[in-house]
Amino acid sequence: MSLKERLKFDKDPIYLIDGTALLYRAFYARADLSRSDGFPTNAINTVMRVLMNLLKDENPSHVGFLMDGKGPTFRNALYDQYKANRPSMPEPLVDQVEPVRRGVELLGVKLLISEGVEADDCICSLAGLYKADRPVIILASDKDIKQCLDNQVVMVSQMGRKETIHTLDSFREAENMEPVTWPDFQAVIGDSADNIPGIPGVGPVTARKL
Repeated sequence: MSLKERLKFDKDPIYLIDGTALLYRAFYARADLSRSDGFPTNAINTVMRVLMNLLKDENPSHVGFLMDGKGPTFRNALYDQYKANRPSMPEPLVDQVEPVRRGVELLGVKLLISEGVEADDCICSLAGLYKADRPVIILASDKDIKQCLDNQVVMVSQMGRKETIHTLDSFREAENMEPVTWPDFQAVIGDSADNIPGIPGVGPVTARKL
C-alpha cells in the first residue's frame, strides 16, 4: 500500500527527499561495494535503489531530490563555529556525488542544489509553499524538519528496514508541544551534532517547562 493510501490523502502528494542525508546514510550503510576497478559505488547503489523503489511503489506525480551545495551558508556567517566539529566528506563519497546527481536526473526526478542555505531549508520552504495545494511527504531523518509537520505535511524516516511516519498528531503526543515551538526548544537545549551550544544547565526537561 502506498504512503498516499496509508495516510488517506485524497490528492497526489509532493515528495521532497533530503538527498544529502540519504547520500551519507547510504555511504555508511554499505561500505563494501565498488566497481571492478575499485571505484566506490555503495552510495550510488543504495540511493538509486531507494529512488527506484519510490517511483515504483508510490508512482509520484511530483518529486524533488534536494542536496546541499558547496560552500558556507548564512548560518556560518551568523556563527562561525556552526558544524565546525564535522569532518570533511570522505573522498570515496565525494567521488560519488556527481554520479548520484546524474542518476537522479536520468530517473526523471527533479534535482535541486541549494546555495547559501541548506537542503533542509529548501525542503521546509517548499513544504510551506505547497501544503495549501496538496499533501507534502518529506523523506528525511533530520529532527529539525519536524517543525514543518502539519495536517498536510508528514515526515517519513527510514533507518534500515524500520520506517517511522511522523505526523502532526504523533509529534504532539510525543513532544507535548506544537511544531512551531520546536525550533525554540532546540535552540534552548542546543545541538551537539551541529556544534550549537544551548543555555548552560538547561536540558530537555527544563526547556519543556520554559
